Amino acid sequence: MGRSIKAIDSLENLKRMDIFFLIDGTRSMQPYIDIIRGSERGAGVVQKIIAAFGTDDAFRDTKLRFGFRVYRDTYAGNSGLGESLPFNSTCDVSANSLRTNLDNFAEKISKVQASASDAASGDNDYEENLLGGIAQAMDEMLPCPDNSKI
Repeated sequence: MGRSIKAIDSLENLKRMDIFFLIDGTRSMQPYIDIIRGSERGAGVVQKIIAAFGTDDAFRDTKLRFGFRVYRDTYAGNSGLGESLPFNSTCDVSANSLRTNLDNFAEKISKVQASASDAASGDNDYEENLLGGIAQAMDEMLPCPDNSKI
């Protein structure tokens, strides 16, 4: 009996998904940042994910939360860590809470711009703080451990 309860709990976790983007915010990545957020010309990755879940009967009741962390070259300040939208720990999946999360995500991601080059030094190829971005993103994804994480 215990195994079947764990299996049911695991399936229920698939109904609550936290989708987190770790974004390279260096100069050459602007086209990919644009693809994530979308534009007037077309839906972005987030909108396509929402549409895909909404059209598949198996996932129609799935509750999606979105977050992100930007990392950049170390010269960009803040140890190369940029904007973010971490998950909050309320774990509320009501329609209002999910709408607020999506609106916050759309607003914050719309302001993300790839960093400019450091023209003063003449060197445009700095080391990115990928490991710092990964470490920070892991912390920001932790709330609501029963949600599936993507």
